[in-house]
Amino acid sequence: MSSFVGEKDRKIIPRWRGFEGSVETSIAGHIEPSVDVSASLQSNIDDWDREQSLWTALDVVGGAIVENRLDLATGALDRLRSDPRTPPAALALVAQNERNLTPSEESQISIQDRCRDQIRVSRRRLSDYPFDPIEWIDLARSFTTLGSLDKAQRCIATGLVLAPSDVFVLRASSRFYIQQQDPERAQHILTKAPRTLKNPWLLASEIAAASSAGRESALLKVATRLEQADFRNEDLTELRAAIATAELDAGSTVKGKKLLRRSLRGANENSLAQVQWMDRTRLGNIIDTSTANVPDEHEAAAWRSFFEGKWGNSAERALTWFKDQPFSVNAGIFCSYILSGPAGLPGQALEVLKIALQANENNLVLRNNLAYTHIQLGQLKDAEAALASIQKIPSSLDYALVQATTGLLEFRKGSLENGRVSYDSAIKIFLEEGGDEHAGRAATFLALEEVRLRTPESPAAVKLAFALTENHKRMDITAKLQELNTEVEHWLQESGKTVIR
Repeated sequence: MSSFVGEKDRKIIPRWRGFEGSVETSIAGHIEPSVDVSASLQSNIDDWDREQSLWTALDVVGGAIVENRLDLATGALDRLRSDPRTPPAALALVAQNERNLTPSEESQISIQDRCRDQIRVSRRRLSDYPFDPIEWIDLARSFTTLGSLDKAQRCIATGLVLAPSDVFVLRASSRFYIQQQDPERAQHILTKAPRTLKNPWLLASEIAAASSAGRESALLKVATRLEQADFRNEDLTELRAAIATAELDAGSTVKGKKLLRRSLRGANENSLAQVQWMDRTRLGNIIDTSTANVPDEHEAAAWRSFFEGKWGNSAERALTWFKDQPFSVNAGIFCSYILSGPAGLPGQALEVLKIALQANENNLVLRNNLAYTHIQLGQLKDAEAALASIQKIPSSLDYALVQATTGLLEFRKGSLENGRVSYDSAIKIFLEEGGDEHAGRAATFLALEEVRLRTPESPAAVKLAFALTENHKRMDITAKLQELNTEVEHWLQESGKTVIR
């Protein structure tokens, strides 16, 4: 069976978009000029006044564009225009905002084709401007999406050497190393950067990296003080969500709730998704997020629709989330789950999985979902190959997940006894490891296979499925139980019975 186990412990890891996309996302919803200078922009201006470097100029201009205050960045703008090292993408963005243009519509070409085009553009720009760190980071993103991870790492290293204190470069680099299962390195990059201590975006990333590494950030006290400082809510939203997550992880529910609610002020799509996730998994849905006015809330909307049983809308928003972050393992896992399962679109799930596995070749859940999707499409040999490619199973729950998918494959191959053994093994492990919902889903899948084949084992399988799902709260399980009920009713009608015995 497919799964979204990968979302069991969400962290507020920074989004990684191309440079232009990052600034445009920040602009969305904040087009009115500010009367006052925010603490974040003022901090960037102070850095520029002190250093007068190209990288501090980029930060000033980026912040000024977000707040529609290019009038405060005249000196930094002059530096960008006169410095031959200024990234062409930055100059284009300045020109666009000075003309007050809106972002162009996203091309409809495929993710892979778009990345290849972006690689060609980046290489052409870098041949003219080889010391452009932002272009190196954008090139790394394209390579990461296509699975050329060694090339991506070299680009990240170059970007860090060229601009070791640039906020965009630092956040993107930390995101890359978390993506590569190296959160210690992601955290090190941020802790050694002096700007991290006074920048809420960098502090939020550092806390998330530390948490991903399984430890508490040493900068939490600094972050708590900065959270109370005179920054815009928009600049503090991810920091508040990151601190809230750390507080809840430490068992401090009261502080965590307060910070999650404060994070909703000026929330972006990443912090909103974190608030919703922590509220749903830790607090029992007690925080009202309906007042948060967040543009492009694709991940949050995908999860919200999922738990409401709105499969079509959930699939649509999940696809948009995946297109925005095609290298994200969580986006790939959730999107493939909703498409191959509740939404009934295994063909689209297969396309998503092909892309997601380029950047996450050895991810067990993605490979398991690939096998499940092939089964749904009747491609049993491909499903066998996908399961055989899973070389390392790190935990009992992961082993149970693979066992459940193996059970489904064996049933479809006609090896019923082998299928029962695999399903029974999966259910037993899920129950032993506290995965009650997964046990209920596995039992329901087993019952469906038995009933569809009208086997003598069907009654016992149906009873087990209903027993293990008695207290479930998930709409996808409800949908699967309805499917089982329909099959049982058809069998009863065929046999002229009223109860399966």
